[in-house]
Amino acid sequence: MEIKAIAACKSLWPSIQQSLKIPHNLITLCVLLVGLCYLPVWFAALLPSIATGELFPILVIAAAYFGLKRLWDRREHLAGLTASIRERRLGYILMALSVILFPFSRFAVWSQALLWVLILVGIALSSWGIKFFRQFPCPTFLLLFSAHPGGNILIGHAWRAWTPVDFLEGVMAQMSVWLLQAIGYDATLVGKSVELPTVHVEVGWSCNGLEMAIALGTAGLLYGIMSQKNRLQTAKLIVSGVVLAVVFNVIRIAGLVLALDRGEDTFEFWHIGLGTQIFSIALLSTYYFLVVKVFGRNRGKLGKNPRRKMQNLLR
Repeated sequence: MEIKAIAACKSLWPSIQQSLKIPHNLITLCVLLVGLCYLPVWFAALLPSIATGELFPILVIAAAYFGLKRLWDRREHLAGLTASIRERRLGYILMALSVILFPFSRFAVWSQALLWVLILVGIALSSWGIKFFRQFPCPTFLLLFSAHPGGNILIGHAWRAWTPVDFLEGVMAQMSVWLLQAIGYDATLVGKSVELPTVHVEVGWSCNGLEMAIALGTAGLLYGIMSQKNRLQTAKLIVSGVVLAVVFNVIRIAGLVLALDRGEDTFEFWHIGLGTQIFSIALLSTYYFLVVKVFGRNRGKLGKNPRRKMQNLLR
């Protein structure tokens, strides 16, 4: 296997050397190497979250992979695109600006991610022109989406900025109280805390279900794009993911209250122990079967439209 890989590299090397004799290709490679200095920062931000069982970082990596894969699968069509002189100049300006600012952007992930986006846009403009973004909307979205490893955090900041303090926490606590009352428990709401006669649990930011809803909504969006669903089907996937996340989070909060009533060890198991992984697996399994059973039936209908089939080939 290793011998075949070495032989393949040796066979490609002459063509790579020939390609790098073209000034544009050499400039693009140098700019890309500068931008790839962001890659260790990107991985360093993703891996700790993956280790704790979060879903969103896995979606970011999947988006990057499928975006690159779609471009590679359509590389012959991509090679036929050319940029105009004006488009190439604009691309060079974006790349030059990014390279100049990159050494001064190391103070935060978001600044490096922004320059990485400018580098990618500059490379696309200078190599293939504006036609690239029109003919490859899906890979463009996937790669731009994956540029920042913490898109869910940015959405969380926006939510905090545009909603009242502890709004979602209060809603989750109230719904959990209703659930406990429906199954026969004497639960009451005090602020954003769920109280039983013997114990109480306060719903904090990390337990309000927003990250869970963002993750499942994003999973629905990516699945809709990659499986070439129409807008209505994709919207249904997103909404169903968000609704399912809310329902499961209410069940989780109510379950944590009952677990604390049984003892501190039981509560810790379901709050920060193995129970969190069990809960995540149950949630993802439910969403998976929902997608397969409800939306999987429409998968074969997309190929019946010749016009849509041609659009899918271009993407």
